[in-house]
Parts: sequence; structure tokens; C-alpha cells
Amino acid sequence: MTRHKRSRIKLKSVYQWHRYIGITAALFVILISITGLMLNHTEDLQLDNSHVQNTWLLNWYGVQAPPETSGYRTLDHWVSQWDSRLLTQRHDLGHYEGELLGAINYQGMLIIALEGELLLLTPEGEVIESLKGYQGVPAGMWAIGLTSDQRVAVKAAHGTYVADADLINWKPLTLEAVRWSAPSTLPDAVHQKMRQLYRGKGLDLERVILDLHSGRLLNQGGVYFFDFIAVALIFLACSGLWLWVVRQLKARQHR
Repeated sequence: MTRHKRSRIKLKSVYQWHRYIGITAALFVILISITGLMLNHTEDLQLDNSHVQNTWLLNWYGVQAPPETSGYRTLDHWVSQWDSRLLTQRHDLGHYEGELLGAINYQGMLIIALEGELLLLTPEGEVIESLKGYQGVPAGMWAIGLTSDQRVAVKAAHGTYVADADLINWKPLTLEAVRWSAPSTLPDAVHQKMRQLYRGKGLDLERVILDLHSGRLLNQGGVYFFDFIAVALIFLACSGLWLWVVRQLKARQHR
């Protein structure tokens, strides 16, 4: 085999490898480019405030809900506390360290009692206001209910108290029947909705895009695979430059 022929075969081989690896790497180059652009604009796209709802992804990341099965029922809502998260069947109300003590309907509002705090919510379940001890809520509160004439009553460290209509002034309550809010088992449909709410805030989109960009979405195997793609891109750059130089030299020889 002549030297010229060996050179042609070598050039053809490099060209074929350049083409095959280029086709293979193209899809991942597009993926890395798109995810990179998204990460450069995380705040604009609000990736850190967007949460994944896909069940498969939540399972893949191991985002699990605690086995909560009880809550407090009002006319329109179920209220339950999962770890420190306070949930209704419609809303995730966020983290509250105080223990959930009960929930009642009062004058069109939903009132949720926590240790040292009363939350006032709209009928749709959105928080309006929080009342605490310095705003008159009795210290050591551990139960909430309604009197027979629909006034708010609480059991606290120093006795039972009833509030005025504005929930500002509280006075001791004696010899009056109160219907206390009591926990009960969550219906399965409500439990499933709350479970989805809980898990849905457990994984933000920025984390998924970042893992997709680095390959960590597929654990250590994905990292190694993206290392391979990086090496392939280096090969493409070098082989492309080499092919260009060879063709330029041949073009000069034929002038």
C-alpha cells in the first residue's frame, strides 16, 4: 500500500469518526445548551419558585410525604399538619413550628389554632392575619372551639377563655358548653390531595434543570456519560480543526 493511499484511508477514517460522533453528540449539545441558557436566567424564569408535580420525578428524587392520617374538619376545609407544614386540601400554607391544635369556621373565616397563634383565613383558605400572645391570645392555648352562641373559645394554661367579636379581648369562660375542635381521620381523597401538595413543594425546577445539565439526574452513571460527551466534543473540535488544516494543505498543493 502506497503512502498516499494510507494517508487517504487515515483521513477518511477520521472524517467518518468525526461525523458519527458529531451526530451522536448533537442531541446532547442541544440539551446542554438549552439547560445552560435556562440556568443563566434562573431568576427571570423563576426556576427556584417553580415546583415539580410529576409523580415519576418526585419518586426518582425520593421525595416522600410523612404518613399523616389525621386532621381537623370544618364546614369547608380539612386542616392537617405534615411535619412542620400546614395543609388544607387546597393550599400549602407553609411551615409553622407550633403544633396544630384545631380549626373552626367563624363569621365566614377559617380559624386555625396553633401553639401560641391563631391564623385567620379566607373561605378560600388564604391567610389573612396571624394573632399571637401580644395581641391578646391566651397563653398556653391547647384547644379551640365555638360556644353555643358561636363565640370563639380556647382552652389555655390558666383556664378557658372566650373572645369578643373582633378576637381582640378575651375573658374567662365558665359554665358554658363549648363544641371543641377534635381531630379525625382524613378521608382517603383528602389525604391523597394533601400528600400531593406536600410532595409538590419538595422539589424545585432549578434543581432538576441543574441535574439535567450536569448529568446528575442519572446519578453517577449520568455524570460519567456527560464526561464522555465532553471528551467527544473535544475530539470533534480537534478532528474538525485537523481535517480543515489537511484540506487547506491539499488545496495549496493543487494550485
